Amino acid sequence: MPELQETAAEIATLYADHANLRAAVDSLGINMCLIDEHARILWVNDTWRRFAIANGGDPNACQEGGDYLASIPAAPQDIELAIHRQELLALLSGQRSSLEFEYACHSDEERRWFLAHFRAFRANGRLRVLVVHENITARKLAEEARERATRTLLQLQRAWVPGAEVDRIAHDLNNLLTVITGNIELARRTNPRPAEDLLVAAHDGCRRARELVQQLAPHPQHRATASSIDLAQVADEILRMVRATMPATLQVRPQIQSVRVHAVPSQMHQVLLNLVTNARQAMRDCGTLTITLDRCGSSARLRVEDTGPGIDPAVRPHIFEPFVTTKAPGQGTGLGLAIVQAIVLDHGGSVEVASEPGRGAQFTVLLPVAADAAS
Repeated sequence: MPELQETAAEIATLYADHANLRAAVDSLGINMCLIDEHARILWVNDTWRRFAIANGGDPNACQEGGDYLASIPAAPQDIELAIHRQELLALLSGQRSSLEFEYACHSDEERRWFLAHFRAFRANGRLRVLVVHENITARKLAEEARERATRTLLQLQRAWVPGAEVDRIAHDLNNLLTVITGNIELARRTNPRPAEDLLVAAHDGCRRARELVQQLAPHPQHRATASSIDLAQVADEILRMVRATMPATLQVRPQIQSVRVHAVPSQMHQVLLNLVTNARQAMRDCGTLTITLDRCGSSARLRVEDTGPGIDPAVRPHIFEPFVTTKAPGQGTGLGLAIVQAIVLDHGGSVEVASEPGRGAQFTVLLPVAADAAS
């Protein structure tokens, strides 16, 4: 009968398409199955069957009609898997539409990890869940290797700390001594009375240098401690130190408000001195330096802006990394901004940079206000 022959041909085509689809799915090397709302397996690919048999699993549990939940323990021998079982039950009851988790499947010969995906959908009004178990062993081994490399790097960095500390101190001492020598040199060329302010600035520089050296003290009780300080006083001292040595072609625009923070005074001097020194060097002998200090919510906001050439976009993401510098060889160590960030983070704050080529740079430091100024 022609109609029966046509029907048989259509059925044969459907079976062929089904076989092609199964072959395509198996070629992915991913374990896949389809389950109903009772966790009964409606379809499972050959990749999953082969995996279960190779790992000592029950072949009958990985067949159409098998119970998918039989592969997940109900008792909490593995607490994480027991939790995932409850999550899957919630998905099967329609309380959620998807689920994803990682799990280990180790043997005596090798270690393996899988990522399980569950996606619920409805077909002809019935709940169905597509289950995919993806082998992520290569990714997990790579993550372990990266973690080992990170730990090794941290160990190397700890071993490098003493040398880095010396470099940091040398860098900041150089900034302070530049201010000191510049003020003293100008004092020698002026009349006695105008020289007083210059010598005061030199004295402040010496005092800050002494506090900086104390940070190398081997006993913590000899080191500077944090206290509630007015950042405006720090800014005034820094301005007094650097102003006298600036050429007339460099303008300074301070916009300073009184804001108290809980900080180590000498370290706040380091932060501002480094930012101001960088800004001055970026502008060379012509431009405008703007220093702004105000309160922004629960933070003290310190902003140092210059009208220099700006920062190369390729360098900007790395500007706070040690030994990254925009200065010519021999003119900078690349430690100043790394020191600024380290100090600010240690005080629970943040520092950001904004810059465009040809339009200068702006560094913004946010620090929590002191408890006695929080209200």
